[in-house]
Amino acid sequence: MTKFVETFTLKRNKALLVTFLCSFIALVGLGLLGILFYKLHNAERTIKESFVVEIVFNRSSSQENSLSTLSAIKRSNYCLEATFISKDSALSILKNEIGENAVDFLDNNPLYNSIQLHLRDEYVRSSSIAKIETQLKAINGIDDVRYSAESIAQLEKILPVVKISTLIVVGVLVFFILLVIFFITRLTLSFEKQSIESMKLFGATRWFIVKPFLGGALLISVLSAILASITIFGIGYYMNFTFAQLNLMNDLYTFANLSVALILFSIVFIPLSTILALIRYLKF
Repeated sequence: MTKFVETFTLKRNKALLVTFLCSFIALVGLGLLGILFYKLHNAERTIKESFVVEIVFNRSSSQENSLSTLSAIKRSNYCLEATFISKDSALSILKNEIGENAVDFLDNNPLYNSIQLHLRDEYVRSSSIAKIETQLKAINGIDDVRYSAESIAQLEKILPVVKISTLIVVGVLVFFILLVIFFITRLTLSFEKQSIESMKLFGATRWFIVKPFLGGALLISVLSAILASITIFGIGYYMNFTFAQLNLMNDLYTFANLSVALILFSIVFIPLSTILALIRYLKF
């Protein structure tokens, strides 16, 4: 009896180690995919929020009226950021760009007061911008609303394709990672078939048989998730140090959420996989 218990314990420890290593590798893969998807989402939002709409005031509009319009625009739902550029500031910018001597021949400042408007990402689409353009042109003192309709058309054409392609690729990879976790759990438990059958012959109840495997699965799920989170943080820190422009570790709140998600996922999925794999061996 003692020899049987020792053999069972040794086999179970080996099975737990294999499951732990495979779960750890799978969770690292899931975490890296999560970071990739988050970064792609942020890149899409950054591209949209960098789109500029120029609001041009007519020459008869005073600066006070322009600033009043600016305040109203800043209070609107679609405004992310709005900056007033006076015609004098615009002339200074022009002098810096093309040289002061190039505009010395002008008797009067030919430029105009304007607002550089950055929209919230959900409003950067042709239908929304067309409505915003209509609303702005109805405001007294605004002469024109300028933006690149071609750039909007390109964004609406390219971004959905990139998003759908990314979702499909990430979805397929996540599916295969889940399959790997499930089948590795099932494979390691298959080596315990003889031990489980022996326990059943000694009159062990289902709960008595399941309890050590379930406890091991819970321990594996927590430890593998924590180690995976530390590994992902290490990879992100190294990449952030090597390629600073990626800004991988600047958002610690997002990393904390990712770590919690990995732990919760592993606590649910790994023990569930263990129970599903054990069902076939628990029939008396």
